Amino acid sequence: MVWTSDSPKFGDIIRIELSPGLYHYGIYVSDDEVIAFGLPPIGGFSVPSEEIKVISSDIDKFFCGRFVEVAKLGFIEKLKAKKPNAVVAYARSRIGDGGYHIVKNNCEHFVYECVFGVKKSLQADASSGAIKSMTPAFVYIAEIPIGMDTSAPLFPPERMSEMQKVKNERVFLQKYAAWKTLTFALSDALSTDITKTNIHKEPGGFWALSGAHISLSHTDNLVAIAVSTEHIGVDIEKTDREVNAAAIKKGMTKQEEKLYAERNTNLDLLKLWTKKESAFKRLGEETFKPNKINTVVEDIHTFVLNGFSAVLSVATDAGKIELFEVNSDFSSRTKADYTEE
Repeated sequence: MVWTSDSPKFGDIIRIELSPGLYHYGIYVSDDEVIAFGLPPIGGFSVPSEEIKVISSDIDKFFCGRFVEVAKLGFIEKLKAKKPNAVVAYARSRIGDGGYHIVKNNCEHFVYECVFGVKKSLQADASSGAIKSMTPAFVYIAEIPIGMDTSAPLFPPERMSEMQKVKNERVFLQKYAAWKTLTFALSDALSTDITKTNIHKEPGGFWALSGAHISLSHTDNLVAIAVSTEHIGVDIEKTDREVNAAAIKKGMTKQEEKLYAERNTNLDLLKLWTKKESAFKRLGEETFKPNKINTVVEDIHTFVLNGFSAVLSVATDAGKIELFEVNSDFSSRTKADYTEE
């Protein structure tokens, strides 16, 4: 991406410089409509972060007498970008939204999400990169032990009530092992006793707690638990699982169709599906719509777990990922044996 003095066109990213290296970004629709996450904080204009909303203004209010620059996308960026109509439609759909955060959800994040479907801020990354690089995500993989003792109650009682409704023995064991692994993971990664947390189930069906993000997955005789202070989603599958190729291809985006045109083995498609599942969990939405999740632009890491004959995908904002294997009594762990794809 390069910045030029050309006249902006419908759907372009535009920006003005507030101070050296600091910019305010927006989506250009016309001279009468620029959509941005708040007005530029200049000329005495400043509001608390919690009051900043996505707004529509005319070009004069956006640039405040400053010089306007227009983003020109590179070849790969053009392949990843949405069509102008889709960019503007999404930007308009966000008008009135809040949640502004100068590092995690600012005006640059907003325009990148409008154009590419993923939040990104180079100026925020530059200021917080050192912090982010020290904020890892922890993923714990456990094999369900044969004859696992399931007599001990789980915390919170809501989880036990959920477990009592499970009639399938294998699923019951998977869910029980997942919770035992989560209990250990919180203690190991965050020095947190699960009984001291407010862990609860969200309306969308995901479990959550204050101060951390978690994600759970299980398949066959394996469970995977991800813990981080950043948003995260995890999905695990055995490599010998036969996938429904037709269903997976139906859920591909246009970019994925091109990318997987020749990468269409069972394992390739299995990796793609774990990427979509992990991205969905990271988003925390109620409905899984695979063709709305573009794994080409999402920040997703995929691993082949050599010791478990499994594939694992992790979608996260964290700077790095640590993988561990948990022992059979869920009390200790060792570094996992994996190959990153």
